[in-house]
Amino acid sequence: MSHGKMMMMKAGRPATAMDQPITLLDGAIVELDGTIKSKDGKELHLHNGDMIMMDGHLMRAGGKPAPMVSGEPG
Repeated sequence: MSHGKMMMMKAGRPATAMDQPITLLDGAIVELDGTIKSKDGKELHLHNGDMIMMDGHLMRAGGKPAPMVSGEPG
């Protein structure tokens, strides 16, 4: 999430803004506004600097990767 937009990363750098929702490997859906909807219906909202990996691991700005558990970083 950068300047209020979800960005796709390539080689560790922001490449382009997302133009459609993305489904992660764990089945969660990442919306263009930074909302993540898990398969069980829970929602999490990303903030500027946060990242979600394709495997569903969440990295808060300045933090370490953590799996999403019950819709919250854990």
